[in-house]
Amino acid sequence: MEKKKIQQIFNGSTLLEIPYFQRSYVWDEENWKRFLDDFREICINQKEYFMGTYIMKQKPTPSGSRYGDLRSVIDGQQRFTTLILFSLVLALKNDKYDKDFRDIFFNRQNEILLCHNHTDKPIFDILVNNEELTDSIKKDFANNNVFQAYQYFQANIIPDDYDIDTLLRCVYFIPIDLEAKDDEQQIFDTINSLGVRLTTAELLKNALYSHDELDLFKDTWEKCFEKDQSEKDFWDTIVGSREKHSNLDTFLYSYINIYVDKDIRYKSLFNVYKDYLGPSINNPAMKTGFINDLISYAMIYRQFIKPDIKNEVLNANKNSIDRLNIVFFGLDTTTLLPYCLYVLKNAKPEEANKIFGYLETYIVRRMLCHDWTKNYNKKFKTLLTNKIITFDDLYKNIMDGAETEDRLPTDHDLENLITYDHTNAQAKGMLYLLETGLREPGMEVHLYSLSILMIWNILCRKIGIHIGHSMKTQPKSETIEFII
Repeated sequence: MEKKKIQQIFNGSTLLEIPYFQRSYVWDEENWKRFLDDFREICINQKEYFMGTYIMKQKPTPSGSRYGDLRSVIDGQQRFTTLILFSLVLALKNDKYDKDFRDIFFNRQNEILLCHNHTDKPIFDILVNNEELTDSIKKDFANNNVFQAYQYFQANIIPDDYDIDTLLRCVYFIPIDLEAKDDEQQIFDTINSLGVRLTTAELLKNALYSHDELDLFKDTWEKCFEKDQSEKDFWDTIVGSREKHSNLDTFLYSYINIYVDKDIRYKSLFNVYKDYLGPSINNPAMKTGFINDLISYAMIYRQFIKPDIKNEVLNANKNSIDRLNIVFFGLDTTTLLPYCLYVLKNAKPEEANKIFGYLETYIVRRMLCHDWTKNYNKKFKTLLTNKIITFDDLYKNIMDGAETEDRLPTDHDLENLITYDHTNAQAKGMLYLLETGLREPGMEVHLYSLSILMIWNILCRKIGIHIGHSMKTQPKSETIEFII
């Protein structure tokens, strides 16, 4: 197994490039303390120390480049950054900045051999070039982890405890070098299964934007997903009770399902995007068109989709996307999300509201009767494929399946097939929709203010044959009573 020492990795002719839009450096005091403890032990024991594997991916080297080798850092960003900051502070404390730092980590053009991401690059470059840390710089980067790591090492490194020559001789890594065709996500997850996996959002962001497209990035992705802390918090929020994913990954999953007619798994989501984009990723006009469409759908998701709906008062309006949020997140039916996003973007508001009311009826009736959900993904994909954006077309599509397992349960079915063995979460979600359907505006309640006993009593009192959209209602009716 090939070993690489520090000076073989930072060899003067290879530029290591952290993807420009990669996540920021995230190590904290616990990591830094362990790092110092381990390096102190190396210097005491004088034995080889394995710092783990790192993953690099070969990048094309433009003709005339001053670098003989250009590689993208897929895994190793945290350790490489920490190693450089540690070495910088140790060299400064020993008054050997040039010999013990620049001679190791800079090339002949006096450039640092690790090019950082756009968030950390400004302060990282200031530090490694030993520029003056003005009060303004300290204030601007006070919350940046790179700067905090530098300050921690300044406060905690005792020069006599560490010998740079010993560390250069003893510390080694095991490299994994990828070719352009290799799947970095799969390899990263296999090697780093206990770490923080690269998200689809991070991989997609780095695929869509290059160094010279910072303005495009700021006007689109950053403005939509990373504008301020509230936006970051929303998109980072974990949703789902069975499979847990961030809001952003849930959105990216929903978006690509609008356009790709096949079964998609979260673990292969980025590969689906790569296949979908294909050569267009290198066509500026086509790529910009894709980005703009993605962002337009993201803004719709941000406005209408509410994973924390259980903490809000539900709108008593029986035909609304608000109520479907209970279906998405209270009843765990997020397979409906792609179609609903499509409707929100493309249907007229009055048609969208009728569609949402009917979908609520469809899901709740089937859940009350314990009808299978295994065909939902295929069923809702059909609605997307057929570009259904009117209530009449949706009604026809559902009613055409009246004799199949995709049927809408009739009033007779509800009287004879309804079961009472749902989970607490399902019971609350369904009966909350039923109860609020009876209420007038101003009489709404929070979802989880209803006890299980209370809502089952509601069901026993009011279930009758009046749950949902009556099968006798004509599709062209101007007024449609969807819930009770």
